[in-house]
Amino acid sequence: MNDRTRIIDEARAARDQARQLLHALLESEQAAREGGHEGDLFRRVTGASSLENAIAATRRTIDAYDRLLQELEGGEPRSRDASDPAPRSSLPGDIEHAPRIMIGPMTLAALSAARTA
Repeated sequence: MNDRTRIIDEARAARDQARQLLHALLESEQAAREGGHEGDLFRRVTGASSLENAIAATRRTIDAYDRLLQELEGGEPRSRDASDPAPRSSLPGDIEHAPRIMIGPMTLAALSAARTA
């Protein structure tokens, strides 16, 4: 396996892990709403809950991975509606048994790009 292929594989694995995280965060947000947990102190101070901030950051990270992979694969970036960052049908359901990946240089670059986007 050459370096380019390895980098693409690592970026895909990291994007998939970010999608799993987004799925878990969305489920947690739904459970918090159903449980009536409206007393989020972070929301009172900043106007957004810590879960909402985590969901937004994860969506930006997924977008950064999508752009990175598009660039690495040499294609045109696809435009996507910002309100639908990752279709639920593409998210794996079994988060507990998701493979763990090591963070490499491309992961850090994508996360850095997501923070500045």
